[in-house]
Amino acid sequence: MNKGFTLVELLVTVSIVAVIGAGAAVYYGREVLDNANRQVSLHEMGQVRDAFHRFWVDNSAQIMDGVVVADTFDPLPSGDFEFAAKGDGQTYSAANAASPQRFYGAMEFFERYGAWPLFEKSVYIGGARRAARFFQGDSHAFAFAGYDPVVGTGWRGPYLAASSLTAKTVDGVSLPWIKSKTGAEYRLVYFEHCDDEREGAPIFRRLILVGAQKAADIDTWENLREFVGNRRYAGAGGEPLDLATGAVKNFDRARGICFMELMNFDTTWK
Repeated sequence: MNKGFTLVELLVTVSIVAVIGAGAAVYYGREVLDNANRQVSLHEMGQVRDAFHRFWVDNSAQIMDGVVVADTFDPLPSGDFEFAAKGDGQTYSAANAASPQRFYGAMEFFERYGAWPLFEKSVYIGGARRAARFFQGDSHAFAFAGYDPVVGTGWRGPYLAASSLTAKTVDGVSLPWIKSKTGAEYRLVYFEHCDDEREGAPIFRRLILVGAQKAADIDTWENLREFVGNRRYAGAGGEPLDLATGAVKNFDRARGICFMELMNFDTTWK
């Protein structure tokens, strides 16, 4: 005769179901929170991208004319910024590369100083509106020319005024990071990669915004090297890009890092 379940058996079954349900709730709750944080990060990165594009349109000519290191006023790129200057498989430093020097100098400028120009307010120097960055205990290191309506270029900042984003500073000096009120941080990285050293093969050259929920994930060059491509760091892969299509990946789920393309400078092997 079937006696059915005892009270103890029912209680044990209910307890097991409750534990499984609670575990599933925690897991899916975490998934929902992670997805929400990712969407917030991608939205903020989109704000930075749009502001950067406005800044680039207004000021790229001056940047490409040549920029300097803030504290020493030496021209960029500096000797420690390595890059592949031409399609022969060799790596060049600033000391022995003439023709691409201004381009790589601009890329180092963004890696070194981040997006602080996007936040800078206009100041007046010699009666003209300009943007200047004053470093602690030093005179201004950079000054962008004011906007010229005739040619349609020049400074019209600040370009980024999102209330949730600020330039990260220590002792009043800006660092390469953008800081979010959510705790996420963003910084600019120049990526250059080529897997096929034959004439006409693609060389991916991108300026990419990298975002992380934890600053420790992108706070040192060692943490960023895997994102810069094999033509800048031996052994680096195509992590931010799908090398088959050239598309930038939005999110690396395993590491919790987001990517967004700011500029595309792709070329081919010659």
